Amino acid sequence: MKKLLFLTCCILLSCSSQNPRELVNENGGAILQATINYTEFIRGELANPDQDRIQHALSTLKDFKGTPDEFVKKFMDSFEKEYPKLKIVQYMQFGQKDGPTISSSNDEIRKYLISKLNKYLEFDKTTIATRIQFMGTYLGEVIMKDDGIIEIIAPGVSSSQKIGQITAYGGKLNFYENYEFSEITELWSKIQSKIDSLENSYLAENPQNNINRNPQREYLVVADRFVYEIQHFIELLEDSGELPDDISFILESSGLHDQTHGFFLRPCKTPKNWESPIQSRDIVSSIVDLSENGQASINITLTDDGAKKWGDWTREHIGKTVSIVWENRALSSPKIIQPIMGNVTQISGSFSKEEAKSLATLIPQSNLFLNYSLVKTDIVSAKKAAKK
Repeated sequence: MKKLLFLTCCILLSCSSQNPRELVNENGGAILQATINYTEFIRGELANPDQDRIQHALSTLKDFKGTPDEFVKKFMDSFEKEYPKLKIVQYMQFGQKDGPTISSSNDEIRKYLISKLNKYLEFDKTTIATRIQFMGTYLGEVIMKDDGIIEIIAPGVSSSQKIGQITAYGGKLNFYENYEFSEITELWSKIQSKIDSLENSYLAENPQNNINRNPQREYLVVADRFVYEIQHFIELLEDSGELPDDISFILESSGLHDQTHGFFLRPCKTPKNWESPIQSRDIVSSIVDLSENGQASINITLTDDGAKKWGDWTREHIGKTVSIVWENRALSSPKIIQPIMGNVTQISGSFSKEEAKSLATLIPQSNLFLNYSLVKTDIVSAKKAAKK
């Protein structure tokens, strides 16, 4: 379901006492199983991975399923059995920090490969869990099972498009122009009416509570408690063909972290084959910047080519509201007043210092170290979860 891309703010998410599997069963999401392409890791460590002896050793492990330690042991045993007089170090790449040297023994290479493979896996587990949080509603969980299967628990992620991105090689920063109210008046009004209905029903059942409504109706606001109901409603609109093909609703924290009035629902223009004005190759670095009042923002340094493309794009979108989206999370949605020139651009939003640090790390280097293949996908949609 590509029309609705949700992320709830991390401050609220950390308050949940439920584990990710319970959240999937109750609210929707996916439980995935994946395997690691170990042979690609080994090939990346070798100076000449296409050498016949290496190819022969790897060919016996093409469909291997097991833990990183078991794979390295199997690979080294296979090589040593076939070529007992050879040292595998002669096929390795040199010059890596803490890497092998020309005098490294096969046993030292074995320990090095196991250590590096496990280090990569731990990094990827953290990156994947964070991706799930940005794509869905809660922090994900990644478990390495004894049989070598990677189990990925993804609360709030149920569309095939987003599931495919969970183990994709790189993350992505996007900039989407927002639809104006006048462009989607009927659709906007339907969603607002649904929000009003949910709020009225809640207040009827809980008269002691208040909901801080937005009287201006210049933007759509969704309370945290209504996220799944709105998700279901927009799924129905999509199923009935009432949503344009080039619109995705992306949730952005408003900075009002409570259960009654907290998230902007941004109607983003997402045309097919969209290419962001800034690609990962255009980003040199990103760092956290703290204002005097402690508000965190992220300063992104661009290459000269990236800075030119960004300046041209912002010039073309003067007067437009643009959502800055990372992994399907709207970080902020400023209105462009003038072209943004220079090599440094700033992203300000309602994220905490800790979130800003995480994003600043992920934006320039979010690629996974290892290659994964999904072998099983169990999806629980919000609709199905609601019926349970």
